[in-house]
Amino acid sequence: MSAWARSVAVQELPSRGRGVQAVAPVQAGAELLAEPPFAFVATQEYEPRVCHRCFKEAEDLQTCPRCQRVRYCGRACQTSDSRWHQQECAYLRVRPVTPTLRLALRVLVRLAAEKNGPEDPSAEVARLISHREDIPPERAEMFAQMAALVLDCLWISEGGQSGGPPQGVVEQRPLPSVLVSSGLSSVAALVTLFCQLEVNVFHILNTDLQAVGSGLFLRATSLNHSCSPNAVVTFEGSLLSVRATESIGTGQEVCISYVDVAKTTASRRAELHSRYHFLCECPLCHEVSRDGKLTELRGSSAAAQGRISEAGELVEAGVNHLQRHELTEAREKLLKALSLQKGAVGPLHQCAMETLGSLLRCCIDQQDFSSALKFCSLSMPYYEFVYRGNHPTLALQYYTLGKLAWCEGNVELAFSSLDRALQIYKVTHGSQHCTVAQLSDLLHEVAQARSQLTS
Repeated sequence: MSAWARSVAVQELPSRGRGVQAVAPVQAGAELLAEPPFAFVATQEYEPRVCHRCFKEAEDLQTCPRCQRVRYCGRACQTSDSRWHQQECAYLRVRPVTPTLRLALRVLVRLAAEKNGPEDPSAEVARLISHREDIPPERAEMFAQMAALVLDCLWISEGGQSGGPPQGVVEQRPLPSVLVSSGLSSVAALVTLFCQLEVNVFHILNTDLQAVGSGLFLRATSLNHSCSPNAVVTFEGSLLSVRATESIGTGQEVCISYVDVAKTTASRRAELHSRYHFLCECPLCHEVSRDGKLTELRGSSAAAQGRISEAGELVEAGVNHLQRHELTEAREKLLKALSLQKGAVGPLHQCAMETLGSLLRCCIDQQDFSSALKFCSLSMPYYEFVYRGNHPTLALQYYTLGKLAWCEGNVELAFSSLDRALQIYKVTHGSQHCTVAQLSDLLHEVAQARSQLTS
C-alpha cells in the first residue's frame, strides 16, 4: 500500500479522533500522499464516456463483449482490470447494478482475494468509521435491501441463479464463497460496509472537476475536515494525490474539506451533519461577515426576496433548457434572472453567481466567446472571495478566463489569467500533472504572442 510522506503521520488527536499531523515542517505544494484506489467505479453519468480503468474520456471505447456495460480505452486497461471485472461480469449481464452497489461488490472481491496475504487489508477496512448508530432507520433498511442484492449478485457470479428481489430468500441458500472469504459474512456486516462507504468514499474528479467516478482510498480516509483546509485532494486518472496548499508547521493537523467551501456556513454544516454526523467548528464557520456577503440583499427584504424568488424560477427553467441543449431559450431565461438579481442582491450573492455560471456554460456552448468572457470576468471576484489561496476551483476558473481571453485576442488578460492558474495548479496538482503540462504549453504560446506585441 502507499505510504504517507515522512513529514506527516497518522495519529490519535485530542477531540478529533484519528487524523494526520505534521511531524516536520511542510511546504506549500508538497505531496503528502499518492494512493491508487482500493476499489473504484465510474459514475452513472460518465459510465458510457470514460475508460473504467484510467477514466480517460474517449468516443472509441471498447465495450466488454459479455456484459456490454464496462468500457476500456485499450487492451492494457482491460487486462489490468480483468482481475476485478471477471467477478462482476456475470451479474452485470442480468442485473441493473448501481455504481454504489458495484463498488461494494468490488470491495468484497478484493477483501476476499487479499485476506491473509502479505498486505491483508481487512484490518484497514474494519477500522473505517461507519456512523452505523447515527443513520436513520429508513436508510438502514435501504442498506439492508442493498445487502440482499449483494448476496444475489455474488450467487450469480459463482454460477447460481438470481433469487430476484430480496424478500427473505437470502437465508435459504449457502453464503457465497467470496463473502465468506472477505470476512463480512452477514447482512449486518454488509449494512455496516455500506455505512462505511457512504462516509469514506471519495469522488474521483477529472481535470474539469467533474465527478467521473468514486473510489475507496484507505490511506486518505485518515484525513479530517476543515472548511479552512491546508491540503487538497486531486486526481490524475484514478490516482489520488494529497498536497499541502499552504505551509504547515510541525504539530499542525493536515485537513481537507469534505464539502464545497463556497457554500454558506448553514449549508456546509447541514451537509456535514447529514452525511458525516458532526458539527463543524472551524474558523470559517464562525466568520459571520463572509456569510453576510454571500447572502446580502438590497432594498427592502420583502421586495428583494420576491425578485430572488422570481429569478430562481427563471434560473431553474434556464438550466432545464441548457440540459436539453436549447441554448437560445436558456440564455433568454438566464439573462432575465440576472437582471432581476442585480437589483435585489449584493455583488457576491450566491444566487447571482450561480446564474453567471450557467450563462457562462451557455455562451461557451453557443461559441459566443465574447459574452462568455464577460460573464467569466464578472464571476472572478466571487471565486477569489470563496476559494481563497491555492484552490483547484479557482485555478480552473482562471484557466477558463485565460482561454476565453486568448480566443478573443486579449493577450494581456490571457497571459495574466493563465499564469495565475499555473501558479495555483503547481501547488495543488504538482508540476508533473497533465493539466500543468497542457497549461504550460498554452501559456508559452501566449507569452510568445505577448512578446511580439511589445517588441
